[in-house]
Amino acid sequence: KEIEMIDRQIKQLGGKAANAESALVLTRKKIDAQKAMLMEDAEALRGINAEIDSVQNAVSESERKMVVLQDYSQKMLLCAYKNRTAKTKYLYILSSNGLSQSLRRSSYLRRLSQSLMDAADEVKSEQAKLEASRATLQKEKLALEKAEKKHSETLASLKASEKRESDLVKKLNADRKAGQAKLASRKKEMAALDKKLKAMVQSSENRKVAYGKDFASSKGKLDW
Repeated sequence: KEIEMIDRQIKQLGGKAANAESALVLTRKKIDAQKAMLMEDAEALRGINAEIDSVQNAVSESERKMVVLQDYSQKMLLCAYKNRTAKTKYLYILSSNGLSQSLRRSSYLRRLSQSLMDAADEVKSEQAKLEASRATLQKEKLALEKAEKKHSETLASLKASEKRESDLVKKLNADRKAGQAKLASRKKEMAALDKKLKAMVQSSENRKVAYGKDFASSKGKLDW
């Protein structure tokens, strides 16, 4: 009975150990997957940061262009459109040698003014696009950082599960080995006991046979 119970316990422990080992293998696969995702997150973040740096450099260059344009405009024509040196424009035109030169100067001033305004508008448009691009990249970076944090937390949780499952597998295997050792010991004891019983039975049989022979040889010789 005891041997059957121990054998049954060993089989149960073996089944539990097999299930625990399967769970451990699955957990380790999940850990590998999370590590791969974290590597992808890190690579994506490096790419986003590089793009942000590139956009920032472009913004700085655009701001430098705007400063140059503003400086040039202030020196040439921008003040005239602020009604501070309007006479300069007209004096420049009126000092022409003739009508033809006057018209050319007037046309030149208009074209120069329009060119500067168009250049300024172009720089402003470029800056707006760059700022929009930077804002989009910052949102993407924030989303990636959140994903990275979540993956890190999941990885930590999986590693904790891996330790628990690994400890459980070790315990179940240890219990199974202990059960197997106990079973072997009990079987050895039972074999020894069985051998002893057989020896006792054989001894008893031998005595019976001996008694029988003695009785037969004594038949007719005894008083009774």
